[in-house]
Amino acid sequence: RGLPSAKLAEKWFLQYWDLLLLLRCRQHLAELNSLPAFTPSRNGAQDSAACCGRAGCHLQLCKASEGRVTEGTCHVDKDSDVPFNAAQASGPGASVEFKKRPFGILRYQPGEGMKGAMAMEIIPKSRYPGDPQGQAFASGVQSGWVVQSINGVNVQNEDFGKIMDMLDDEVADPRFSKSTALALEKQGGRMAEPVEAPLSVVFSSIPGYTYQGAALTEDGQVPIPGFQFRKVPLELWTLGLGALAESDATKGAITGFPFTTDNAANLQLGLPRIGGRFRLGIEDPALSAEGADSTQQQLSMGYEQRLPGGGSLASWLRSTGEWGAAFRHEVEDIGIVTGGLNSQLDWNLDLNTTYPPVKGFTPRVSYGATQDGMRVNARVDKDISKRWHTSYAVQNIPGKYSPVDFVHDGAVRFTAGPHTVQATATYDRQLLRLSPL
Repeated sequence: RGLPSAKLAEKWFLQYWDLLLLLRCRQHLAELNSLPAFTPSRNGAQDSAACCGRAGCHLQLCKASEGRVTEGTCHVDKDSDVPFNAAQASGPGASVEFKKRPFGILRYQPGEGMKGAMAMEIIPKSRYPGDPQGQAFASGVQSGWVVQSINGVNVQNEDFGKIMDMLDDEVADPRFSKSTALALEKQGGRMAEPVEAPLSVVFSSIPGYTYQGAALTEDGQVPIPGFQFRKVPLELWTLGLGALAESDATKGAITGFPFTTDNAANLQLGLPRIGGRFRLGIEDPALSAEGADSTQQQLSMGYEQRLPGGGSLASWLRSTGEWGAAFRHEVEDIGIVTGGLNSQLDWNLDLNTTYPPVKGFTPRVSYGATQDGMRVNARVDKDISKRWHTSYAVQNIPGKYSPVDFVHDGAVRFTAGPHTVQATATYDRQLLRLSPL
């Protein structure tokens, strides 16, 4: 129904990207709740989880880093993190009073030797007056600043875990309670008790240090790299060729090709810009036993046009003077309507409807009318397994509505790789026939 606008397509892409990130982090959460949260690394440190229960962390993709777990605090490293020495933090910063938790700092990075803590990824917005997650932004805290003191106690060169325990900058998440408790028990409990709010925190900067992480959006998410849409014009035309030769299985019919086979060839010219397709064809029947053509050679031409809303209109003409036309249109919530008319004034109009499956059976019904009367075809399909498929159909002859005139068709199909074997059976009041295809 036409291409979406660039703005609408970009909106769809962003929503799809957010969904992928959310599903990815949910996978991390499931792994975190089902496995031990921390395992010893080679140097005896603890590996922190891939994601943690903090505000904004639900859409962050983190990788494990060596460090000490603190209850609910995210301190995982990213590829963009630059190593630093906390003792070098002697530049200007700010003194901030946090009245409540959380502060609006999504992540902290440990310094060399797991000493010191650097604020990373500040939420760049205060949603309303007094918003706790906007405190760091409103106070001017910048990514890359090092925590120098807490309530007058110098912690610049303290263990990273101790600083995290004192700040206790977290958003409680019950999904992490079990993993956090196990990790704290394994490492001997907290290194320090949380400082009661309000608390005063002094930050300082490192001269020459440049923060290289991504700037967050106002909702605390890492922005997706920009992209552009451009229109790609459709091809002016396309060309297709086809050929077919058919015969029975006798040796003479095969070796006598092309005189003993039914041959056909066609040329198709597609017009993508208008949704049209033009076809030219030729049919060359096999010679009869007397050497004359069983039927004359026939030329044909046809044209098919796609219609707005999911339909098509087609017509054809043969060199014998025969002609025909057909249409197809899909009606939402109803089904597919098809119809046709030919030079013999035979016509048909059908509605094909597929209903929801019932216990593995998919019912399909076609209601139609022809020049001879009404007709109905009811069919059910069933996939017995990945390779076996069955179907059954019953229909009336147009204009005849007695059950004794119904025609029954059944089929069983077996598929193995590129090969398919199918057996069909048709029953009416005159004939019982089993014919493999």
